[in-house]
Amino acid sequence: MPTKISPNYMFYICAGDIWDKLLDTYSMRQDIYTCYDLDGQIFNVKQGALFIANYYRILKGLWIKLE
Repeated sequence: MPTKISPNYMFYICAGDIWDKLLDTYSMRQDIYTCYDLDGQIFNVKQGALFIANYYRILKGLWIKLE
């Protein structure tokens, strides 16, 4: 964890609490514009000339970002 933000999390009891708070703080779930953009990218991705493995990698990466 960068030392710049670590003082904010040093008093939590367990790592799970830290991860939960980090998720709340830095998650893009609240940013509807980013979610909308990612949803559009997922909808518009096409396999075309890509190998199936590359197509899946791109699609999976977008799903992970959206999640």
